[in-house]
Amino acid sequence: MAIDSESLLGKIAITHNFMTPKQVNECLDIQTRIRTYGLGEKKIGEIALERGFLTSQQLQLLLNIQRAVQEERRKQEQAARPTPAPAPALPRRRARTPAPPVPLLKPPPHRVQHAPAARSKIEVYADQIKMGRVTTIVGLGIAAIVVVVILAKAGGGNSRPSNNDQGGGHIPFIDPNAGMAAEQQRIALQRAQDAEKLYRELKEWAAKNRGKKEDIIRRCNRIATDYAETEAAVKASLLGDFYADLPDLPAAGGATDQQKATQASQIYMKLSMQALRLRSREQWAKAIEVYEQFPDTYEDTPFYPKVQNEIKKLRQQIAKKYAADLHTINRLIGARRYDEARKYLAKIENYASHELVIAVQRELDAYIAQVEKAPGHVPAAKSEDVLLAERHRVAESMFWRNMYSDSLKVFLELAENTGFAASHPEMRGRIKDLERCISVLDAVTKSILKSKGRKRTLYLENRGSVYAEIFDVQDHIILAYEKGRGDFEIPLNDLTTNSLLLYAKKNLPSKPAETELALGAFVLSRGLVKEAEKYIYRAAKKDAPNDEVARLLERLEEKPPATLDEGLAGIAKSDPKDSPNAARLFGKAEALFGKGKFAEALALYKELLKKFPTSAIVTQKKDAIAGNIASCEENLSSPLARVFSGKVIERNDLGKGVVEVSYSFESDKQLADWKEYNWYSIFDMHDSNWHIVNGELSGNGSRGFLWKGEIDGDVKVEFDAYSTSAERQNIQATICDNGEGWNYLFAVGLTELGNAKDIIRRNEKFSFGKEIAKRPSDAKSFTTYHVRIVKKGSNLTLYVDDKLVLKAKHKLYKKGHVGLFAIGSTVRFDNVTITGRLDKAWLRKHAK
Repeated sequence: MAIDSESLLGKIAITHNFMTPKQVNECLDIQTRIRTYGLGEKKIGEIALERGFLTSQQLQLLLNIQRAVQEERRKQEQAARPTPAPAPALPRRRARTPAPPVPLLKPPPHRVQHAPAARSKIEVYADQIKMGRVTTIVGLGIAAIVVVVILAKAGGGNSRPSNNDQGGGHIPFIDPNAGMAAEQQRIALQRAQDAEKLYRELKEWAAKNRGKKEDIIRRCNRIATDYAETEAAVKASLLGDFYADLPDLPAAGGATDQQKATQASQIYMKLSMQALRLRSREQWAKAIEVYEQFPDTYEDTPFYPKVQNEIKKLRQQIAKKYAADLHTINRLIGARRYDEARKYLAKIENYASHELVIAVQRELDAYIAQVEKAPGHVPAAKSEDVLLAERHRVAESMFWRNMYSDSLKVFLELAENTGFAASHPEMRGRIKDLERCISVLDAVTKSILKSKGRKRTLYLENRGSVYAEIFDVQDHIILAYEKGRGDFEIPLNDLTTNSLLLYAKKNLPSKPAETELALGAFVLSRGLVKEAEKYIYRAAKKDAPNDEVARLLERLEEKPPATLDEGLAGIAKSDPKDSPNAARLFGKAEALFGKGKFAEALALYKELLKKFPTSAIVTQKKDAIAGNIASCEENLSSPLARVFSGKVIERNDLGKGVVEVSYSFESDKQLADWKEYNWYSIFDMHDSNWHIVNGELSGNGSRGFLWKGEIDGDVKVEFDAYSTSAERQNIQATICDNGEGWNYLFAVGLTELGNAKDIIRRNEKFSFGKEIAKRPSDAKSFTTYHVRIVKKGSNLTLYVDDKLVLKAKHKLYKKGHVGLFAIGSTVRFDNVTITGRLDKAWLRKHAK
């Protein structure tokens, strides 16, 4: 019966032109495969909805017709069945029926009216289809609005009163979906997704058909009317206004360069005026939508990089504002001040998208509900002294990693606490040094901005040079453009010291002593002790304050604290008890190497260096071990070495066809195997920046970094990583990643809302994903962790510093890519190793 029902739905969809026969057959094929592989049962309508063949309204209408057809068939079958003869009635006593009352007045004559013929449900639904989608959608929209109004008046809502509410104070932000039934919430969310999809399709079509202004405006108005309660309606309205006011210009394809530049100028000015109004109200997400309307056909004009620069500025503003507000929300819910935390959602909605606010609110409500159900499991709040000590450690770590602005901000906050400042008098010197280093970078910024709009050669520390057009410098980051590379960013600290000094000396203040002290503090922060000493002595000769000269001279002997790189897995202190273990490991490796078992020997040699780097056997046999490792790698070298820019060796000891690809990020060439990609997160607000800094891969932003290889089956990923963000660690990686938002996410110290946690999560496109396993995390910023992720069959495991922290079972995703993530933080990755069997189809395509 179920299969007949499914076939009936497909036939109805084809009859009413909702789907093509090809689309119906594709859905039936997917349904068959799902059943074959034992993945459960899925209706054909659900599959069509996921594939984008139907909207939720169309599916609901088809289901109504299907039910009506089945009901009609059932009535016909019942009518066709022979009616059984009635059983003979038993004789019973006849009741006397009272006579009807006689009317006193005769009723007036009236015209006989014939009742209209009864119409079947099928005809009613068919008329709904003829009337078009607008009537149905408007009806649903009005119904949803009525439900919301009624529930609001009745006091319905999903917000929970906090422990410190006084008399039920009014909360200014109200979720439009609050109080809705689950089905109504699903319909509202589906409508928002349908509207967003229509808007994207319209935007792409409009970019290719600029001359069809009336059609564009009409389609924009249709979306704005049919989906009035969604964010896409606002975007469509803005797009329609833009094209309505756009002057009629000749097509760009047939225009001269001068005409094209004139057209681009007019469009740019028009967009800037619209965006300016939105910016003044801090509606940055909407301003980005306006700038994104700039047609790609003008990519070769000077106005295209200007538009991209404005978009980048807005995204950076959103990212900073969102990070600050999310930190405040976390602080408030940590203190269980939930009503105040909810107020910040209204602030987020002003500059970000409504979908983001709804998603954050759901997470917030889920976290509050979890805490309220199990109050005994709420972590005890840390004392103020402990919090101040942690922030001081983070500020010191930032200082030693040349993160001047971030470090100064934390030190100034600590200095406001008079008690803590009195117990740490060295902070005053740190603050002075940071201010001097920032003044040097400010001087460099002024010099580079003089080259704005021109091409310059920038010399990078240990990374050669780059020749590109400079179009801005923001927060000590150069925004540049290169035709083959596109837009990219270069932190000023990535430039060579000589380049920075050359730029800085042109714009530093004219006070000789202070200038020399600033340059001395700056080069000292970059580890150039001898050069720093020269500047300090020059400052002394120019009557610099003696106490400052003496303090900087003392700093010449200063070294980073031992805790700066604590946490690197396997790094053991020199201890006599390690020597026997190291000697046994070395003996096993030597024996395997002598038998020609190079893969096994290589694994043991690496384990020896990782676990016992300071043991006597490693110190004495260092050169021999290095030679044997090189010999093993040479014997294990794979023909795939020409496919990847990383080091590739065969691991036949783990299975036929298994390879190990590793990256040390010593050169930019290794980035050729990776690419930034948008995984369609709801947090996808701002651009990412993935680049190599001092032999480490640095990443931040909402986009991931996807490895180009595709692994089929079991996979192991290992890497060292640490976060340089003071509040959030967010070390993340994915496996079985299809590059479109579906994957397994593993995270250490993930902080979204509430406390940090280690997680294994099944990620879904445009979603928070579903957590498979989790635990509270004690990960710290600026502490290096060795992370190992393993998928073996349906078993998923996460190791941190060689300790098993999470395990789970899940069998949905079986193959895909590996991805690195740093959403909500800045993370440094190093020594990335990927081990697994490459997909055969991928190999046929790439290993030519």
